[in-house]
Amino acid sequence: MANTTKSTRTTKTTKAKKAVAKKAPAKAVKAAKTTKTAASKKVTETKKAPAAAKAVVSKESAKKAPVALGPLDRLRSVHIAFGTATLIFAAIVAWAVSIPSVGARLGFVTKDEFASKTDTVLNPTHEILFNIRPEFVLIAALVVSGLASILFASRLRARYEAGIKNEVSSLRWLALGLSGGLTIEFVGLLTGVYDVLVLKATFALLLVTTLLGVIAERDNKNPEKLKLAYGLGLFTGTIAWLPIIGSLIGTALYGSQALEAYVYGVAGVTLLGFIGFAFNQYRHLAGKTQSVYADVEARYLRIDFVTKFAVVLILVLTFVTK
Repeated sequence: MANTTKSTRTTKTTKAKKAVAKKAPAKAVKAAKTTKTAASKKVTETKKAPAAAKAVVSKESAKKAPVALGPLDRLRSVHIAFGTATLIFAAIVAWAVSIPSVGARLGFVTKDEFASKTDTVLNPTHEILFNIRPEFVLIAALVVSGLASILFASRLRARYEAGIKNEVSSLRWLALGLSGGLTIEFVGLLTGVYDVLVLKATFALLLVTTLLGVIAERDNKNPEKLKLAYGLGLFTGTIAWLPIIGSLIGTALYGSQALEAYVYGVAGVTLLGFIGFAFNQYRHLAGKTQSVYADVEARYLRIDFVTKFAVVLILVLTFVTK
């Protein structure tokens, strides 16, 4: 009986040990699984960390990367820069340049009392209406051009950019007509064209030329109207220069005193500027360039600015060194 009890206890102990032995591996497997899960989480987090860091870096670089300006924004920047510089040019001319005043006159004919013995003989003469310093006319041209550029970049920006989008820059043509008309009057006064009506006629012809430029751009899709407007614009622009060219040739051939060198320089540079405008317009209207209209407009602005800069530079160098 005692032996039976002992064997029973031994059997139970053996079974308990076996159960414990079976449970131990199960716990070890669970612990191993937990360790693997934690390790995989760490690996995942480690992989995600560089990706998150890259995302942050890319966002910061996107913020720091400079935004490319569009064509209209670039034009606005050009207007602000050129307008400010042109107003500075006006101040420099007012400070450094001093051209002797000339008499703006009105020509007419009157009776020659000495020659009119038997028949009435009429001789040309003139009446001086007022005296003017030629550089004041140039200063007015520079101020008009500079203020126009500032306005195109500010208060008139919407209207100006609407014209650029429609490929008809009427505001720029108007500003060119006003400043260009004053500039050609200035060149006329330098070269000896003193008749008021002739000077105002050249001014009016420049305005007509710029008006024809607007019409040519508006009728760009109509070849017949385009050729007519562009041809008439070339004609009126050329006629506006005839009094100046005639005065230069007449002075060189028949004058007892030659004009100063800076006069020829200013006249030549200004004429080249007008030729540059005509050539730029021709290339655009004839389809010789693949540029968008904003780039064509920018070339007009550069030609105008370089011409004014060259004129001011010639005058400043002439009068500062005197």
